[in-house]
Amino acid sequence: MSLEEVMEDMRLMTGSRPKRVSDKRPEKVKQTLETLFPGTQLHTIRPDDYDVPKGS
Repeated sequence: MSLEEVMEDMRLMTGSRPKRVSDKRPEKVKQTLETLFPGTQLHTIRPDDYDVPKGS
């Protein structure tokens, strides 16, 4: 799909155009959340990412 088609689909579904810039949390909020809920970003890490060769 082209960008124009995606934007038109979003407009039809939501009734308005999509935001041009995504909402970002302030750094202090991100640090607080990481302190309260450590490891929340670990869902993107898989065992295959750390393939360590067996001992020789």
